[in-house]
Amino acid sequence: YGWGSITVNGKHQNFKGMNDIYTDVLMWSKHLGTVEEGRPRGLSMKLGYSMVLPTGKYDAKALYTTGRNTLYYIPNGAFTYLTGPNFLGDGTEFSVSYFLDIARKNSATGYQNGMVVDVDMAISEVIGRWQLGVAGYYARQIADDRLNGQRVSGNRFASAAVGPVIAYNIPD
Repeated sequence: YGWGSITVNGKHQNFKGMNDIYTDVLMWSKHLGTVEEGRPRGLSMKLGYSMVLPTGKYDAKALYTTGRNTLYYIPNGAFTYLTGPNFLGDGTEFSVSYFLDIARKNSATGYQNGMVVDVDMAISEVIGRWQLGVAGYYARQIADDRLNGQRVSGNRFASAAVGPVIAYNIPD
């Protein structure tokens, strides 16, 4: 659920409503390493297929709307490698996930977003039940948008962020 306000070129709008649903439709994973003291060590991998379903509130005339009125197909994969104990703690974890966002056309506007590649990364140290590190992502649009089938050039999305990771594994 989302709510807030937005101002663009002097026009102001409050908004609230359900967001679109992101769902993992299919997922397959395999651990290729060992298990030592209850912890998986070595490489784990995952292949998946996800979707964004256009279930959120949508208004084509609004400045901002919590739904997109667009179905997204998202093939994805992930790799995680956990080392053994080291001088910092119980092991260092390296993770990377890849997503390819493929949008259908918005039936209300005729607009179709171009494909976006998203890479999520994290490096962290496991210390007992704690995990400390840094995580980030980089996303970039690799194809032009389309409006009623015609290419819309110069309108490509790109975004990146990085920040801290602090997690605690709650005992059973």
